[in-house]
Amino acid sequence: MKKLSKAHVARRNVLAFEMTEKIEAVGQAIMDLNHAIDACNEFVEEVHSEQDDYSGERSDAWRDGDAGTAYADWMTEWEFSMETLDDPTEDVDLDSFESLPESPS
Repeated sequence: MKKLSKAHVARRNVLAFEMTEKIEAVGQAIMDLNHAIDACNEFVEEVHSEQDDYSGERSDAWRDGDAGTAYADWMTEWEFSMETLDDPTEDVDLDSFESLPESPS
């Protein structure tokens, strides 16, 4: 092959376009998932804050007793946070694919 044919160039362009669409879709999905993760983390923080308030309103005797100990264990389980995700599409080098030369220099 001396250089890419028109069919090759057209196929590369179609593939690049399809990749661009997929990258955008994955990026949007990651953003949506991260928003959901943030909402979950906010909920956990709200619940834990309310648990802390409730426990703080109880007497020392209650906190030292079986009910208080069980409650403290339950609170500990709510000390939880999910990590948001990085966008894996940042590692896709579509620009280099699109700029591959059509013929020798």
